[in-house]
Amino acid sequence: MKILVITSSLPRFRGDIAGRFVFEWAQHLRYLGHDLRVFSWADSSVSPDAAPESADFEVLRVPYAPPGYDTLFYGAGTPENIRQNPWRALLAAPAVAAMSVRVLVEIARERPDIIVGHWLLPAGFLARFLGNLTGIPSLIVGHSGGVHLLEQLSTGLLEKIGIGQALARFCASGAMTVPTKALADKFAGVLGSAGDSTMILPMGFEPARRSLPGQVTPREDARDHWLCMGRLVEIKGVDLAIEAFCRADFARPTTLHIAGDGPERARLEALARGLRGEGENTRVEFHGVVSGAAKAALLQRCGFALFCSKTLDNGRHEGLPISFLEAASHGAIALCAEIPGLSDYVVTPDAQTVYTRDISAWTRAIERLAGSSEQVHRQLSEAQRARVDALAWPVLIAKWDALLRTVAVQR
Repeated sequence: MKILVITSSLPRFRGDIAGRFVFEWAQHLRYLGHDLRVFSWADSSVSPDAAPESADFEVLRVPYAPPGYDTLFYGAGTPENIRQNPWRALLAAPAVAAMSVRVLVEIARERPDIIVGHWLLPAGFLARFLGNLTGIPSLIVGHSGGVHLLEQLSTGLLEKIGIGQALARFCASGAMTVPTKALADKFAGVLGSAGDSTMILPMGFEPARRSLPGQVTPREDARDHWLCMGRLVEIKGVDLAIEAFCRADFARPTTLHIAGDGPERARLEALARGLRGEGENTRVEFHGVVSGAAKAALLQRCGFALFCSKTLDNGRHEGLPISFLEAASHGAIALCAEIPGLSDYVVTPDAQTVYTRDISAWTRAIERLAGSSEQVHRQLSEAQRARVDALAWPVLIAKWDALLRTVAVQR
């Protein structure tokens, strides 16, 4: 099957984490024999000498603004980029126009069986529009950022104009997925009705390599290493993770590993330096972006993982963090904030969820997990791995394949 994909985020160079799950989704569909052409917007901030990510499918980058001004996508992410500078929203029009022309040229050259748009705005909207224009079936793959951006277009003055509701109705006029029920409910709230075409189907993850089915061999000192992995942006709540961890009283030297990069990194590093010595035996180490073998080694090293994401003042929250699935696959026991979408995958919600942003409560929860017996730790670790196995790409991609084939025959 010929699949044309439009996405606002895709790895720009080897090891880039931007849109990594879209890349993996496309790669696994290619393994099943599908022919993919993936279109994403260009980013002039990337060095021309950077080695591109090796892919088994065609990747096309579409410029939409003069070099240095193409700042709508990538970086902290489209919603954060617009929050930092609302004028960036004006870049949406040239981005949509440039991508429309480029995709229509490609369709004239070789007609696909289906058009897929990752993220509701603008890629999902564009996939639906071009699909309707050309008579090609389309599928919108919604993620948390796009759903929340659409919600923002439905508040204040924009609510009276009806832009958000109109866009939601247009997106819901065909097949569409979101990763969690919480996001489906949020989209339905914008739409004003349930939206029969909205399906819940999450993105997958690359599972840990195991010597035997269901088995990962962690390091002997895994209990002395905690992980906090993701973009260093406000919504991730990494500052809470650092403060709560540094104030914990551990029986032996314990390290919190921060994996990721972003605009908050300098502030977070300063925070960690200022808290040095607050708790006994604590240390914070920043790794920056990790990928490949280095990422696998870090995941295998850590026996616990912190996910402190918060709901922003504008109502935005995370969906189902891929980093949670990856950590769980390696056997790390998660301690989570009240993140919609995670409750179905946490083994013991009450023991592994902190329902407040109070630092003392988080510190006490960290100390309780750290003090659990070896047997409890092993049982939780094994149960957590089993809980997320169904979302590993080698398993989950069959559901995506079936959905794409179903949508492709709908004319």
